[in-house]
Amino acid sequence: PFSDAVFGFVFSMLAFGALGMVDESIKSVYGARAPPFMCGSWASLSVLAFGVVDAPPMRMWNVLVGTVCSAAIATTLVGAFGTSWQTRALSLSLSTACMMRLGAIHPPAGALAMIIVDNVAFPNLRWTALAYPALFGSLFIVAMSAACQAAKRSFEFEWSDVVDAIGGRWRGR
Repeated sequence: PFSDAVFGFVFSMLAFGALGMVDESIKSVYGARAPPFMCGSWASLSVLAFGVVDAPPMRMWNVLVGTVCSAAIATTLVGAFGTSWQTRALSLSLSTACMMRLGAIHPPAGALAMIIVDNVAFPNLRWTALAYPALFGSLFIVAMSAACQAAKRSFEFEWSDVVDAIGGRWRGR
């Protein structure tokens, strides 16, 4: 239904607007020393959260376990071996195997593993990266997704309904 696209857009804007405001607040407090907040894996999470109804990778187990697993593996490997293409490959591969073994496939968590290795600021966060920003932002997006899914189920409409509603007003109905 057309309403899925409308609600997906609205809730995505609200979620990333709020996350953007948090990011700006952190930067205003810490300045150049601000720890990274916005996380690129949230973009793929957003597509699943707001674009797909009941996507299996969006189950709470998948989000929690996949995110924590990938962040822990990447943080451990960067601490042990530093940042390199080998660390990146091993981090992503071990994260994928861990998610598969635990039944918690969550594609954005795979992206997170690479982000932690590649973004020089993330390794500086060390174990804090498990909760901040990865888990915090992911759980916030999941909460917004639940609200979006509820709106999609409760207020379903098609494009023709919108046209009829607007057209009726223009024709004086």
